[in-house]
Amino acid sequence: MARIADIRQSLTISGMRPYALLRAGLSAVVAGLSISGSAAGQGWPHSPLEWQQGPHRVALEIERVGARPVGRGQLPVFLLLDGEQYQEQARAIARELASSGQLGPLILVSVKIDGDQEQLRLARLRLFTSAVPITDLPDRARNEGAATGEVHRFADRLRMALGKALANRGADRRCMTLFGHSLAGHAALAMALRPGREWRGIVAASPSIWWGRDSLLRDPNRIGRQSRDENLLLTAGALEATGESARRFRIVDNVQAFSRLAQSRFRSVELTIFPGEDHQSSVGPALRAGLVRAARCWRAATP
Repeated sequence: MARIADIRQSLTISGMRPYALLRAGLSAVVAGLSISGSAAGQGWPHSPLEWQQGPHRVALEIERVGARPVGRGQLPVFLLLDGEQYQEQARAIARELASSGQLGPLILVSVKIDGDQEQLRLARLRLFTSAVPITDLPDRARNEGAATGEVHRFADRLRMALGKALANRGADRRCMTLFGHSLAGHAALAMALRPGREWRGIVAASPSIWWGRDSLLRDPNRIGRQSRDENLLLTAGALEATGESARRFRIVDNVQAFSRLAQSRFRSVELTIFPGEDHQSSVGPALRAGLVRAARCWRAATP
């Protein structure tokens, strides 16, 4: 068990007396989380919840985006797995949509992983992938001995942190949307196939279904074993169907195959291929479509 002195040194909570600090420290130890910092933002204290998974520090940042809420009703939640990459883009799209009356108020939660580009690459390999036999790993990951396959452990820690992050925020836990791109798109699909109902909608943008030699496609019974209330939006760029990337990663072929297998698993399944867009440029249109659906809680979902 951690010593009290260690708890007091490892937590920094502004303006708290020692007994309050100790109480918060004990709660954080029990939850496996640490709480850090505070700053003003959109009327809420900006207090990201953080945790350590392997060598990687993961944090949640919470803010309100879209139109100004009317009254005190609960707000839908849009959880962005690629926060360190796409948080600013999601904010900009939300502002644009709100100014044109296309986006109601919602809560944006961004998952952000600390580190440089190489550290982020290794973190995504570890946190956003399913466990597969070593023979099914991509050559680079296998040759460098990269840690992989912790998506379900990551999902458990995320659920715990998200419960704390959304407490007293006016969040509608029945209207939560999960967004992920590329390897994070694979993570979104893997998390959506877990038992239980957590998400109203899942947006998997150009998901890395190729991971583990198409492991998500090789068990169709796992995808279609029960009917659920979640909605699924699969997206890709049309240019991902051409060139070397099409041969290596088969993004478009795989999202088409997954959409067929998933028909009985989800309440609704949509597949959108964006003309003229590639792996990176298709993120913006996918965010736009996902934000609009999230704000409407996936009712009348056409943007």
